[in-house]
Amino acid sequence: MKNNSNRGFTLMELVTVISILGILAAMAVPKFFNLSFKAQIETERQISGTITHSRSDSTISWTYTRSTNDVYSIGTRSAI
Repeated sequence: MKNNSNRGFTLMELVTVISILGILAAMAVPKFFNLSFKAQIETERQISGTITHSRSDSTISWTYTRSTNDVYSIGTRSAI
């Protein structure tokens, strides 16, 4: 009895799968960079809001800071 079982994928199947993965990657990469850009814009808005708030505070009180409790944190250490 002859047991001729070929196992594996044909070249056409491999090319098809690689093509599909390439198309999916081409669609996913721009979306990833767009999310990164949106996160950067949101961080800049938060920092701008903090600066505006601290300027308003100093204008109201006519001082820069009253104590170290009035110092505002802008961003994180990793953002520096």
